[in-house]
Formats: sequence, structure tokens, C-alpha cells
Amino acid sequence: MIEPGKPRSERFDDIYSSSDNPMGESEHVFIDGNRLRQRWQVSPDHPRQFLIAELGFGTGLNFLLTARCWQQLEHRHPDWRHLHYVGYERFPIDKSALEEIHSAWRSSRSSNCADFDSLFEQLLANWRFLLQGIHRIRLTQDITLDLVIGDAAQYLGLRPPYSPAIDAW
Repeated sequence: MIEPGKPRSERFDDIYSSSDNPMGESEHVFIDGNRLRQRWQVSPDHPRQFLIAELGFGTGLNFLLTARCWQQLEHRHPDWRHLHYVGYERFPIDKSALEEIHSAWRSSRSSNCADFDSLFEQLLANWRFLLQGIHRIRLTQDITLDLVIGDAAQYLGLRPPYSPAIDAW
């Protein structure tokens, strides 16, 4: 499953990250690409949650870095009350492979990321044998992950018309 420093999906014969610095790549593409820091510093129309959806949850790296960014952002506008992240994954990684991937991330980092490790441990503690369906994981009082196991097209069709708009993909 893992080349040195490069987690790989055996099912799709593809790597999860294209660089030697997956955390930096994810930070650049997902966090910066969605301008999350800038958006969280500006007041929303009314106090509410910020909703992110991701097709292909994979290793959870985008989610973990987003949750860490949410926690660390000193100047987040107080009207952003809650981070709600919905990750869709048809073929979840097994728990032992996820632990191995995290270990590779940890050894490749130049700095101490205790906050990231803490979030990962919380995610891992909830990473049971995941059956098809929606699994709600409350990481903190203001961060919720809905991990949807199954075909995203099927579950996206179940969203009621009154459900909140997705702020970022």
C-alpha cells in the first residue's frame, strides 16, 4: 500500500498525494484553493455553520488540515459558529493502513504538529469497520464530520431542498 512516503490505493493503482510533502500540497490546493482563512475572517450574512463537502475522503488529510486551520485561526469571525465537513468515500481505507499513512506523514514533517496528531487520533478512534451509510463524528464542540460511505451520487440525491448550501468543495 505504501511506497516510501507515498500512500497508494491498490484498488485504483494510484497515489493519494502527488508530492513528497502531502500536507503542504493539501494545504495549498484545498485550504488556500478554497480561500478558507480569508473567508472565515469575514462575517457571514447571519451566524451559522460553514459547510464543506469533499468527494473522495481518502486519507482524511484535507479534513484534518481544515479542522486544524479552523482551530488555529485567531481572527475567525465569531459568527462562524461551527465547521461541518461532509466527506464522501465509496472505498474507505482500512484502519491499519490509515495508521501506517499517518506514521509516514509524521516522520516526513519537519515541525511538531501535536494539534494535527490529536485530531488524527480522534478520527482514528472513530474509524471502526465502516459500513455503508452516514457516520457522524463530533471531533470537538464546533467541528463535526459526516463521513458518508457509499456512492456519493446516491447520497447527494438525498439532500433535502431546505438543507444548507455547501460553502466549499
